[in-house]
Amino acid sequence: MRFCNRIVMMCNDNIVAAGSPDEVLTPENIKAVYGVDAVIEHSYGRDRVIIL
Repeated sequence: MRFCNRIVMMCNDNIVAAGSPDEVLTPENIKAVYGVDAVIEHSYGRDRVIIL
């Protein structure tokens, strides 16, 4: 998230989402691809993915 302007999230050779990290790395997309609940935490000037 810190070093990319654009990313692609894939699952089983299919593109699930593409765009900026804020658009792609969402709790909904993470759940769809990895099957886990997550939140995106915005603190100290950085975004972090936290798996619940």
